[in-house]
Amino acid sequence: MQKLPSMRALQAFESFGRLGSATATAAELGVTVGAISQQLRKVEAEVGLRLVERRGKSIALTTRGRQYHSDIKAAFDALRAAQSK
Repeated sequence: MQKLPSMRALQAFESFGRLGSATATAAELGVTVGAISQQLRKVEAEVGLRLVERRGKSIALTTRGRQYHSDIKAAFDALRAAQSK
């Protein structure tokens, strides 16, 4: 059985995919931009896929990253909806 990525790394990845910015993600999650970068690297290592592309100081989702984000987004949307009830 394949090990699932850590929830914290998935949360950082989902937020980054939704917001499109490491700075906005850090603000939403109450951590540093460095912590977000570390969690993005961690989720890539845990799933064995290149999910983000780093170009200098800019970070963007790869094509596979956009697909993976789409796959996990529904679960996070459901969690947010449950929390708001």
